[in-house]
Amino acid sequence: MKFLRNKKTFLIFSVFLSFLLLTSFFYKEKYDAKQNLHENQNEQLQPIEKSVSSVEIKLVMIEEEENQEQVQEEWIQTEVENYQVLRYIEPMLKTDDVKGVQQILKKFSFYNGSIDGIYGPQTKEAVQKFQKYYGLTPTGVVDLDDYNLLAQIYEEEEMPVAGYVKPKGKVSLLVILDERILYVLEDNKVFYKFPIGVGKIDTPSPIGNWKIISKDKWSGGFGTRWLGINVPYGKFGIHGTNKPWSIGRAESHGCFRMYNRDIEILYNWLTWGTKVYIVGGNFPYNIPWRNIDDGDRGSDVWEVQNRLKELGYYKWRPDGVFGWGTQNAVKKFQKDNKLPVDGKVSWTTLHKMGLYLFQ
Repeated sequence: MKFLRNKKTFLIFSVFLSFLLLTSFFYKEKYDAKQNLHENQNEQLQPIEKSVSSVEIKLVMIEEEENQEQVQEEWIQTEVENYQVLRYIEPMLKTDDVKGVQQILKKFSFYNGSIDGIYGPQTKEAVQKFQKYYGLTPTGVVDLDDYNLLAQIYEEEEMPVAGYVKPKGKVSLLVILDERILYVLEDNKVFYKFPIGVGKIDTPSPIGNWKIISKDKWSGGFGTRWLGINVPYGKFGIHGTNKPWSIGRAESHGCFRMYNRDIEILYNWLTWGTKVYIVGGNFPYNIPWRNIDDGDRGSDVWEVQNRLKELGYYKWRPDGVFGWGTQNAVKKFQKDNKLPVDGKVSWTTLHKMGLYLFQ
């Protein structure tokens, strides 16, 4: 009986053990199946994730390109307003652009009159000769195509091709507005210098410490290269021009104009992040102070905002834009200092703030 009982116990134990083995095998197969399914899903998802990532990268690139195009369009729109079509009309036009055109036409023997800036019959005739010589329709009207061609022949004649050596050290730029000169610095030492045109009194160039944030190659109307600067209160940059006579003068909307051949050289020397230091002499730069008012933008506005903030009148971050906040701060300052309360910053208000020179 004892043997039978032990045999029976052994049989029950064997059946139980077999059941455990079968159960573990079943769950292992089920687990492996799930693992395989999960791995297959991962393999299928990886290309999808890579594809999504690729799309996101492309979208970012497209967005950056669109932003760059927007900057370009805004800048071109501003510059278009500065390109006046020149023609013979009554009363006759008298502008600096006419004077510049006369200078180039005279240099190349198309014009023999006086450089008076007046677009009269003699200037019209000279323009027609120039247009006919270069295969253009002799309309006697100077439009964008004529500006382009005048700049091209002037630079080809006046600016011989030279073998410029690229700086090897750390490059930065120093712009001295009084001198109308852009200095290229290599390891903080002058490496080269270029003549430039700067902003007008009503649209001054942005004094301060900036950096290059965009580079672009353009063709057509407004120079061949663009170097954007990170000024927060407008679109400013260094670019070529089709008005070579404006180099050395204060005629732009605040940007820095260079001869096209010069900007093409400079473009290859600079990278994103290159530091740009812009300084002047007597504020804003040895020209009369402009009264600043609501809607004005510039380094002068920025400096006034900073001063008002130091004095406790302006509570926001200076941005170089003269808005209602700046105007209210100016009015409160004027009232506290017994000045006429008009919200405008004239010499009187400026001096009362303790601002005389901007360096």
